[in-house]
Amino acid sequence: MADTDDKWFDDDEPPCAAPTAKSHGEVDDSLDAFMAGIDKEVTKQAVEPKKPKPQVEALTEEPDAADLFYKYRETHTNYGRAFGNSDEDVYAAAKAVDDAQGYGSDGRPKRKKAIDALPPVDHSKVAYKPFERCFYEEGPELSTWGPEQRKAHHKALGVSITGYMPFTAVANWGHLGLTPELMEAIAKQGFTTPTAIQCASCPCILGGRDVLALAQTGS
Repeated sequence: MADTDDKWFDDDEPPCAAPTAKSHGEVDDSLDAFMAGIDKEVTKQAVEPKKPKPQVEALTEEPDAADLFYKYRETHTNYGRAFGNSDEDVYAAAKAVDDAQGYGSDGRPKRKKAIDALPPVDHSKVAYKPFERCFYEEGPELSTWGPEQRKAHHKALGVSITGYMPFTAVANWGHLGLTPELMEAIAKQGFTTPTAIQCASCPCILGGRDVLALAQTGS
């Protein structure tokens, strides 16, 4: 058994050296050196001027209409309490919002800078080039209608046309004599027939007339 164990060891190999413990004096020297380094760093930081902290600008948000309305209601304690939301309260709140946002009594934005009025122009002294104003010619179908037929057509559309020799309202897009390109564009948009106000006003507009049209779909 001894022979087997001996083959695993080399008599010439020196034994492992046991770790040597540092003496008490060496430990104290190392600790003193470490603490001295800390003291030096603290002294250095105390002497050096402190770097200024970056300034963060506060973001200011413009108050919107809702904010201005609630602010008005907070400052006017009687709002909506005495007689409910009276017209006077509503108008006063709307005016406060308009004033704060820079709107005038007419609902238009107030101008920051006054703009001088444009000088008047005497158009009689301006040589304008002649241009074509009338692009409409009543088609053969409408031209054969008599007064009673025209009147019945206007009644069916629910329109009334007045003025100097007014045109008869058309019944379809083809009566306007539009170019093929315009007719194709209208068809692509899905407008199969003109509205009543279009039937009545388009001939007058194409005829170069000044038109004032009133309708539920727009004036």
